[in-house]
Amino acid sequence: MVSQGELRNASLSSELDLRGMNSLDAISALESYLDNAIMSRLNVVTVIHGKGSGTLRKEVNAFLKQCGHVKRFRLGKFGEGEHGVTVVELSHSGGSD
Repeated sequence: MVSQGELRNASLSSELDLRGMNSLDAISALESYLDNAIMSRLNVVTVIHGKGSGTLRKEVNAFLKQCGHVKRFRLGKFGEGEHGVTVVELSHSGGSD
């Protein structure tokens, strides 16, 4: 489980690392992180789910599709060109543009 201190630190960064988390903990951490990112006025954040984490990536993407603060998102590159991140553009209007 992610501690509140880790969430505060994550809100100052543009990355959230979900590797090694189960889906429920990852979605809970992502929800809190996105709330903090919006309050911190971040426009783009990177969610790291790691290579070979298809189930976690699907859960993250399903959550992002429903989140009102997400303008759009796309799969990004991680490390040696391996897909393992999702790049998220945030909307500060509270809904999708």
